[in-house]
Order: sequence, then structure tokens, then C-alpha cells
Amino acid sequence: CLIYVIKFVQVISCNLPLLLIFIFTRKVDGSGLVQTPEVKMITWYVLDVPFVLLVIVQVVWGIIIKKQR
Repeated sequence: CLIYVIKFVQVISCNLPLLLIFIFTRKVDGSGLVQTPEVKMITWYVLDVPFVLLVIVQVVWGIIIKKQR
């Protein structure tokens, strides 16, 4: 299970710059809402929270594994 979490975080961290470019270059989202700078930042924060949580879990898990060795 840990391997899948690590691989997921690696894939997300590689794709994070692409996601950032996608969010900040589009003018209108899929629902037709015009993307203002405020809406773009809210979208970025909403997508950034799960990434940060996964990174925290990965770091804590790595510390636990190092202490067991």
C-alpha cells in the first residue's frame, strides 16, 4: 500500500507544474465560468491540499521506517 502512495505522490509532483499551467492559462472552465484570478487561486488551493497531505503522510511514514531500521 505504501508503494502505491509513494508512486502516486511522485506522479502528482511531476504533473504539478502542468496542472499549474493549465489552471492559470485557461480563460473559462468546463462549466462556462469565467476564470478570474481569485477563482484560479481557489482552484489551486483546492487541488493543492490533497497533494500536501500526501506529502506529509509520505514524510512521516519515511521517518517511521528509518527509526525501525
